[in-house]
Amino acid sequence: MATRTPPKILTLARGPLLKNLAITLGTIGAIVLAFEIFTVRVRPGEIGVRQNNVAGGIETEDLDVGYHFTLPGVHRIYRVDSRYFFLNFAITDDLGEEYEPLSIRTEGNNNVIVDCTIPIRVMPGRANELVADGLLVGEAYKIRAHNTVVGVLQENMAALTSDEWYDVPARSAVTASALEALNASLASFYLEAEAIHVRGFRFSDTYEQQLGRIQLLEQQQLLDRSQERLANSQQQLDNYANETQSQLNQRTAWWASQTALLETAYRIGINDDNRAAVLQSLVDVALVNRRNEIGALGLQPGTPQWDEYLARVTGEIESHLSSAHFAVGIEGIRAETNQQVAELEGRAAAMLPRYQAEADRIIEVIVQNGQERVNNLLAQPGGRALVALEAADSLKFGSSMTFDSRTVPFIMDLSGMARRLMGE
Repeated sequence: MATRTPPKILTLARGPLLKNLAITLGTIGAIVLAFEIFTVRVRPGEIGVRQNNVAGGIETEDLDVGYHFTLPGVHRIYRVDSRYFFLNFAITDDLGEEYEPLSIRTEGNNNVIVDCTIPIRVMPGRANELVADGLLVGEAYKIRAHNTVVGVLQENMAALTSDEWYDVPARSAVTASALEALNASLASFYLEAEAIHVRGFRFSDTYEQQLGRIQLLEQQQLLDRSQERLANSQQQLDNYANETQSQLNQRTAWWASQTALLETAYRIGINDDNRAAVLQSLVDVALVNRRNEIGALGLQPGTPQWDEYLARVTGEIESHLSSAHFAVGIEGIRAETNQQVAELEGRAAAMLPRYQAEADRIIEVIVQNGQERVNNLLAQPGGRALVALEAADSLKFGSSMTFDSRTVPFIMDLSGMARRLMGE
């Protein structure tokens, strides 16, 4: 069986294509390999420090995050953690892990155990110096930082007395001072502390009990002083109330006297004897009623403005008193009124008999006129019939009667009897 040979054109074309593809892939591979060999990556959270093994030693510039050039065998890259590491001093943390307690002796020779955390990091731009001093080996800088923190805190925080540990402003001030001293000491290791976070502290049980008794006594003293201030304030309040009541009584009495004076003036009238006293009383009352106006104007006694205001008020009241209404008092008006009433009553009593006689005469005339009209009506036939009927009705007969004359009408015949009585 014969084999089929590929076309010659396809064979010739495949050769250059594969060659170009191989060259391209080789170039890319060479670039990638060169990039991996001649670059180094500094990751986030790291600081790169480059050392030249041939000449120059540790370079004085830190490498930031990213890719940096390096020659294998010539350069060596050190990686320094740029994040904060925490020095914890506590009995236990929230997870139950044991930490070293920080014991500080106060000025009162009392030991206080402090729970605190100090975040520390490598100072920016100083990582190359840390590596150059060999502090990166075995994380020696963390060990030195720990020892420095303990020494500085025990020295500076000891300035607090036992009572000042409970005083937040005093404790915060000493903590801020200790942080400055700590950063000054850590700078020799190219480190810096962000803060000193004091979470808590405690003294020994014996001292805590003693301190509790002391605090109880202090609170009792504060309570006693507060009660004393309360008693003093109550006494001041009572004095103020008594003084207010006294002033009220004085002002009430003064007002009653002024009212009595004015009532007397209105009762007996204004005259030369009481005009000055009444005028002064009215002025005093007016000044009391106008105290708001006086305060708004800012007037003070003894000033020209006060004298001018007083003169104006006095003039207004004096012109009011000069009217005829106040010239005669209420008693005079009342006496004049009673006199007029008596005169009217006397005149009425004198006129009463005359008017009574006139009224009797008029009544008599009216009665006579009425009787005449009645008589005139009775003189008429109807009137005579009415009189006859009334007369017949008022006749009285015995229990037994004997009639022997036929001219006498029957007693039940009232009409006939009435005609006989009428003369018919």
